[in-house]
Amino acid sequence: MTEHEHKEEHKHTGEQKKINYTMLAIVGLLLLFSVVQAFQINALENKLEGGASAATATGQAVSQPAARAPAASVPAMVGGC
Repeated sequence: MTEHEHKEEHKHTGEQKKINYTMLAIVGLLLLFSVVQAFQINALENKLEGGASAATATGQAVSQPAARAPAASVPAMVGGC
């Protein structure tokens, strides 16, 4: 193996290491985001189980419309062939 070939081999190895570290950093960030979201979901579930009301972005409670019984004149199937 000549000296030029040896340098080329090290050059490719360095590029591969850079790609590997970049991919490792991306996977690490995704893992971190998933852990944070898991804690956020858990906290939200605990709030909902505790009877917390739904809130808007401003923090005001949102009223839910009352469910109505279906009208007698509405057909069971609408549309179709």
